[in-house]
Amino acid sequence: MAAVVSTTARLRPVLSRDTIADTALRMTLEQPTMPFTLARLGAELSADPTAIYRHYRSRDELIRDLGDRLFGEVAEMAVITDDWIQSMRNVASSVRTVLLRRPALAADLGTRFTGGPNERRGIVILRGILQGAGFPDDDIPHHMRAFGELMLAEVVMTATLLSMPSDAQQFELDVSQSLYGRVAGDSLEYEDRTFGWILDTYLDGLQVQLRRSQHHTDGAADIHHERGEQ
Repeated sequence: MAAVVSTTARLRPVLSRDTIADTALRMTLEQPTMPFTLARLGAELSADPTAIYRHYRSRDELIRDLGDRLFGEVAEMAVITDDWIQSMRNVASSVRTVLLRRPALAADLGTRFTGGPNERRGIVILRGILQGAGFPDDDIPHHMRAFGELMLAEVVMTATLLSMPSDAQQFELDVSQSLYGRVAGDSLEYEDRTFGWILDTYLDGLQVQLRRSQHHTDGAADIHHERGEQ
């Protein structure tokens, strides 16, 4: 007599890293402000949460993998042109757009390194933009880190705000209006404006640093020329 296989067993997905990550990303997109937990993920997978540990050593490893997959979306979205300022703007906006689709997850990710292939891919893209602009090679790692920390810090602050209950968000808006005189219809509108100011100010300063480094390089070249040095 053939064994009876339950409907639950037939429908239960075969777990793999891709299955787990894809489910987590879908779940956090469908319920973007709900905290991400392994218990919720396990229920979504119809599996005991402990089964996830057969594929990820810890929740932290899973979070980093999810972050790296999101950085892959950023790399696909960001438009890189011959205009380095616009390219930097596109990268920053793409990071913000992708992460804020899942604000609770973005707040959980924080400003973590993922160590994955898509983070490395992003570094290659950003390095190429800065090299094309003419920044000295020795300065580029510092500029990349400063850019990443500034943009991600703003994203995490916005994500944390968007994950708050509506009454807490309204309190933040009321305080910002009373103290800073900034009026906005909702939290995202307020943070969008703030992000614009931050990005514009940063990129203006970056252009000043580029001109300064070029002036220093040109001055050194002139000194070598006057001395007859090659």
